[in-house]
Amino acid sequence: MVSGDQGTYMVAECRNGDVIGVAVAQGAQAERQSLKALYVDAAFRSHGVGSALARTALTGLDPARPVDLEVARFNRGAQRFYARLGFQAVLGSDALWRGVLPVVTMRRPAGWCETLKP
Repeated sequence: MVSGDQGTYMVAECRNGDVIGVAVAQGAQAERQSLKALYVDAAFRSHGVGSALARTALTGLDPARPVDLEVARFNRGAQRFYARLGFQAVLGSDALWRGVLPVVTMRRPAGWCETLKP
């Protein structure tokens, strides 16, 4: 994990050092907190890599404040994934990312606490 002016960056690696996933969280010291990016190589999805990256990214943010992210409106799988992490679609938040990609904002409310099953 590396922190800088633009946020906190995390990578997931295989034992051989290949990068299989990345996450970027931003705003621990700013007005708004967000999960700016989360990507896992398709070959490693559904193995807990994305969840581990997201949870690690979120631990660096203030749990007493909401966390936002944008996800492609058509990416229902990603929306379900984020919902499992406590995010909910914000009504009326549909927008175009860079004027091209339809996105919806999802928000994890302030004070949200997950209960992990053993």
